[in-house]
Amino acid sequence: MPQPTPSNPLDRMRTGFNVVAFVARSFAMICEVFMHFGFGSRYLGLHAMAGMLLIPLWAVFWPGRDPSLLLFFWFAYLLALGAARAGIIRSIRRGDKIHSRYNGTPTLLRKRPHLNEVAVKRIVEPIVAMVGGIVLAGLVDPVLGSFLIAAGIGLLIDSNLTEAVQQARAQDTFDAMLEQEQLAHRVRRIRGDGF
Repeated sequence: MPQPTPSNPLDRMRTGFNVVAFVARSFAMICEVFMHFGFGSRYLGLHAMAGMLLIPLWAVFWPGRDPSLLLFFWFAYLLALGAARAGIIRSIRRGDKIHSRYNGTPTLLRKRPHLNEVAVKRIVEPIVAMVGGIVLAGLVDPVLGSFLIAAGIGLLIDSNLTEAVQQARAQDTFDAMLEQEQLAHRVRRIRGDGF
């Protein structure tokens, strides 16, 4: 059965936002399999598959340019994805308690455990990806360099969207806790237990 097309502007805006978020997460995942370890069992799914398509598709934007370094990067991504999946299997067998949608721990935290994980994911990693892309684009290969810049932008968007959602969920949980405390206070007052 065909899906109805969004008719009002709010539905179209929501659909557009979802498409941007999907593409950003797909680009972000390409960076994350190189920069993270310890993924949740359900994290590397549809977006990882979309990443497998994005890399060779990027060559279409560069007609007449040699895509060989981009294809080498694609092969490295497939290997990194396989290593990440193997890590997930090992983690499950060991019985590790990891959120199933966890996007992994930054490798940088192995050497610098005092750093804030959220700050590394939101600021440091996108900058590293984009600066690396700029350097590659200028000195080695504009095809691969521009792809890494786009992936860094996707990582920046995705990590900040994820943080905004987590912050909103935490605020909702805090509000619910306050409401329960107020409700418990009212119940105690009704029962005559005092104030």
